[in-house]
Amino acid sequence: MLANTTAARSAWSILCAVALLAAIPACGGSATSPAPTPPTLTPTVAVTPSPTSTPSPTPDPLGPPPATAADAVRQLGPVLVDQPRGTCYAPLLANWGAVCKTGDIDADGIPDEAYLVPLLGGEGASRAPAVVVVRASGLAALVRFPPGEDADNSPLGERIFSVGDRTGSGGAEITLLVTRCGASNCISSIEMQSWDGTSWRNAGPANVTFDNPDLIAVEGSGADSTITVHAGAQGSVGAGPSRASTSVFELLEGVYQRVSYTPDAATYLFHAVLDADALFDLGKFSDAAGAYAALVGDATLTDWREEATGRPGRPTLESYALFRIAVATAARGDDPTEAIDAVITNAQDALFVEGIQAFRRGFQAGGSVTQACIEATRYFSTPTASRLIDERFDYGYGNPRKKPTDLCPL
Repeated sequence: MLANTTAARSAWSILCAVALLAAIPACGGSATSPAPTPPTLTPTVAVTPSPTSTPSPTPDPLGPPPATAADAVRQLGPVLVDQPRGTCYAPLLANWGAVCKTGDIDADGIPDEAYLVPLLGGEGASRAPAVVVVRASGLAALVRFPPGEDADNSPLGERIFSVGDRTGSGGAEITLLVTRCGASNCISSIEMQSWDGTSWRNAGPANVTFDNPDLIAVEGSGADSTITVHAGAQGSVGAGPSRASTSVFELLEGVYQRVSYTPDAATYLFHAVLDADALFDLGKFSDAAGAYAALVGDATLTDWREEATGRPGRPTLESYALFRIAVATAARGDDPTEAIDAVITNAQDALFVEGIQAFRRGFQAGGSVTQACIEATRYFSTPTASRLIDERFDYGYGNPRKKPTDLCPL
């Protein structure tokens, strides 16, 4: 009995030990739960963001646009020296608004460039100042045109700026427009610069200027090339009535020379008189008489003097036309009696009534138009008549002014 009790207790002790190991509350007491394992904390590291870096701007190799031609050459020299030959430098076109043309300017087989570069100031004589800068493989340094004044960067100047063989010399000429402006008007000239191996030569129209040109066309090459210019309208009241004309130039003996000059159709009475005078001066007396007759009474022709000053000029101009019809009639060998009578009857300016009577006396005395004009000129040269002619034929500085000897010049 005792042995059984002892065995039972031993078994119970073993069971309790196992229960304790399993953390099972039993055996007449409560087991203490093990403390929970704290979580492992990962330390937080504060990250400061890096500032965003701003790239440095690429420096402009050209710098600000030039004010003068000298500035343009000085700034372009170190920039263009390393650029490929015969190619237009893009930043110059984009940043300065230059125009570029290429061609073999010095005839060495290597392409060259010419730039029309706008200027902020220039020489002060152009409303759109520019300079032409030339880089040629056969030249040691940049060359500028024109020296001492401005090239023209207006739309007209840009249109005619070109590099091409215009003279047939083998090299390419540089064509540019040079403009000088005053308060009311601008005067332009066309240069066509050609390099002959030792110096530059201007093949453009020599010593010819154009008032306020509005059209210039340079076409063709060599003997087939032409320059056409429409110009002549005046912007100043003091110039008097103006009308434009078209001039055509062709290459003759290496230089462009004028081969035709065509005024626009006359809208002013004074210009119609000048057109009839031109026929008279050519000895086309029948054509001249017809032109004088056509303008008498033509109300579509504007009386500029009345328009500008309020004093009619039509009576003098129409009386002059009647006088010239009589002179032209005698000059072509016809009897001028009827034409002379028409002046005396219809002329509204006494100056020409007196003049035609002197003409008739000379014609009757000498029987020739020469003697008749001698007598008429004698009258027109008297102090009173001379003063009236000077006053009545004053149509501004842009038009010819007649003298006593101009009225009957035969």
